[in-house]
Amino acid sequence: MTTSSRTRARLAAIGAAAAVATTVSAPHPSPVSAHGDIEVGPYALTIGFIDEPAYQGEPNGLDLAVMRHGAGDAAAGAAAADDHADAAGDAADDHGHDAPASESAPAGPVPVEGLEETLQAEIIFGAESRTLAIAPQWGEPGKYTAPILPTAAGDYTWRVFGTIDGTPVDVKLSSGPDTFGAVETKDAVAFPAAEPDVAAVKAEVDTAARTASDAAGSARSALLAGIAGAVLGALGMATAVVALRSRSR
Repeated sequence: MTTSSRTRARLAAIGAAAAVATTVSAPHPSPVSAHGDIEVGPYALTIGFIDEPAYQGEPNGLDLAVMRHGAGDAAAGAAAADDHADAAGDAADDHGHDAPASESAPAGPVPVEGLEETLQAEIIFGAESRTLAIAPQWGEPGKYTAPILPTAAGDYTWRVFGTIDGTPVDVKLSSGPDTFGAVETKDAVAFPAAEPDVAAVKAEVDTAARTASDAAGSARSALLAGIAGAVLGALGMATAVVALRSRSR
């Protein structure tokens, strides 16, 4: 190796060490998960809302990805780590040596298609649930969706059930810090004025409807009572007339 090559190698090693030190010492914000992962045999399912963050009263849907593990996933990861270590060692070595030719990595995860025929989804909020048919996402092999419009803020649960290439599947994933976000109100992002809460408006409408129904019932009762009173009054008058005629005879 020439003097110039050794100098470049030393500078590269110093730069790599500085980058590592900066990466270790610099604070990083905690990652926020937008989806959750579940393993079912040789398959990996990734589940969440298709639009994150999810807002109350806004159209959304299931975001489901199904991948089949490749036979050499672990070997590929190990090979990549070895290549990285070899590259760092070559840069720091004053005498250096030629880097070995990289070997082709085994195939990775494979998207599983056609599951709209064998899988279904269920959306759960509290004690309420609804079963949904899934459909492929256009241009996204192995990804599926099912439309939903969440009308209440809070935690939701996605359930995916059926079969994947004959393998039974029945899994649930709820919103949380390590999975996907809960449905939020739009107060924090609404501009210029926040929209009324859908649940609150529905409660007010239901209350008004009950009040109107009660008032209508009271009016009907009063009307029936009035009619009954009028009939009784007419009968009493008729009885009095008959009595007067009997006396006059």
